[in-house]
Amino acid sequence: MPHLIRYESAQRYYLVRCARNLFGELVLSRYWGGLGSRRGGERHAVMADADALAQALAEIARRRQQHGYVESRPR
Repeated sequence: MPHLIRYESAQRYYLVRCARNLFGELVLSRYWGGLGSRRGGERHAVMADADALAQALAEIARRRQQHGYVESRPR
């Protein structure tokens, strides 16, 4: 069930992964950094339900577009 969405700008990337953990909880994982750089970060959040996950994904997409990112295929 893992689901990946990748956003890129000219110099940066943002990767979103949705999956279930070993306890069956929905987890939203976010990874970001510079293209061609080893620097970056990650953050994980347990979602209450599928509606909360969908709302978080919509907010991430909105924010990435505001910052000039475009959705691309995961590598």
